[in-house]
Amino acid sequence: VKTWCTSSANGHYTNNPIVYRTAFARSLFNRVPVASNFEPWLTKFWSKQNYTTGYADGIFKHNRLDRTKGIITTSRNTPVEGKGSSTTNEFSHSSSSSRNVIMAAAINYGLEEFQNFIVPLRKVYGGDIILFVEPNLQDKIQHLCNFYSVKTMQLRSKSRIGPKADRYVGYAQICSQGYEWCFATDFRDVFFQADPFSSVLNGYELILAEEFAGQTIGGCKYNSEWIRSCWGDMFLKEIAYNSPICSGTIMGSPKGFVSLRDRMLEEMSRTSKITGCTARDQGHLNYLYFANRLGVKTLLQPRGKGIVNTVGYIPR
Repeated sequence: VKTWCTSSANGHYTNNPIVYRTAFARSLFNRVPVASNFEPWLTKFWSKQNYTTGYADGIFKHNRLDRTKGIITTSRNTPVEGKGSSTTNEFSHSSSSSRNVIMAAAINYGLEEFQNFIVPLRKVYGGDIILFVEPNLQDKIQHLCNFYSVKTMQLRSKSRIGPKADRYVGYAQICSQGYEWCFATDFRDVFFQADPFSSVLNGYELILAEEFAGQTIGGCKYNSEWIRSCWGDMFLKEIAYNSPICSGTIMGSPKGFVSLRDRMLEEMSRTSKITGCTARDQGHLNYLYFANRLGVKTLLQPRGKGIVNTVGYIPR
């Protein structure tokens, strides 16, 4: 890693992420008078010292997302609100990314959620992105999507569970339009650190992701109740020691998503007639996998050792 060094006279003090030795940090911070404004006081003090500061590509990123979110900027490479909805940006599409697509249901979310999803994703991936959205999408959100070459469309199907089931119909429809690999993901709480298609293992039609290994289906009140209320105590007992499978991040081929759609909707139709069944789409996905009823060759990747690192159940 290349490191640049400067004296504290030129490398100003900052409250942004920085690594100190504990003794140095205590000595430095204890100098600030109680009634003083912390950062301005330290900035002035810092500039008069003879500290050496190192800057390197490595531990921290300092990309200002609030300056590249696609709204209110004067840069010619980013959009300005109110300049028209046809503005687009040119992203690098490799031969591999052009055969892949990322899909998500982004219904009834605000501009901030769209920014948090799209901007980091476009830093690592140049292929197709298709989002399911509500009718009459806000202009500023549509403008952001247009700029980042993100296609928006509406879900056509309706089911008893709503968008969490409808999306499987949409996923299969999109994925069958000539793509090689398709990644279906939740929207609000998913962040991309790399191209998800860069390490796909061939030989499978579906690739699923486990939750935290320390959390079992039997030990989770939500997952266990979904299974118990729809498929009974015996089936819950059989699979209770397994980690839950996350329904929010699924990699698949067109064949995989068509089979997933058919099996999910078939099972949802059946369980809709069971009194007291509370399972949402994740309960149905776990049932289909552990009952060996997905109908295609499926790979289940442990958390942290595959495409997805699901952190929801990791102890805080």
